[in-house]
Amino acid sequence: MPTRLLCLWAVVLLFLPGGTARAQQPAETARARALCDVHGPDGTGKDGPLAKAGFDLLLLYHRARLLPDSSAPAPPPSGLQLRNGHVALDAIAASTPRRLRQALDSLGLRDGAQADRVVSGWFPIDQIPALARLEALRSAQPARAHTRRAAPVPPPGSPSRPDSAGGPEKRP
Repeated sequence: MPTRLLCLWAVVLLFLPGGTARAQQPAETARARALCDVHGPDGTGKDGPLAKAGFDLLLLYHRARLLPDSSAPAPPPSGLQLRNGHVALDAIAASTPRRLRQALDSLGLRDGAQADRVVSGWFPIDQIPALARLEALRSAQPARAHTRRAAPVPPPGSPSRPDSAGGPEKRP
């Protein structure tokens, strides 16, 4: 229910004379639009017109549209990789990956790669609505940056640390 109210409120504000929603609170407006795109007018389920793109990509798209010239844009959701108006993307094919790859290439995918049913690459942020409408797409999500944790270093004198006094004997 709160999603539905937020969606309706965003629509009402957008149609007021003067476009007060744009000038006053673009971050909230971007969030409301993304929610409407995912959940549709009823505010429930994931049956909105652009649901296949997912909330994070749609939020990124709406933020980019509402804050195009901002010197201090809102930070992207955690882990999103952005570069020159593109986002790192993982797209899952509805049927054949080759067909999805061709469709993504035609929309501007850069450095594309394919593994099984997943097509990855750098996708233009301004083409996210077109992505969501692709028949060949099952779903899409941002490719999140993953970091590896360094292996813990054993304390000095530990038997598992060969350079310490308590380590294994070195043979000549």
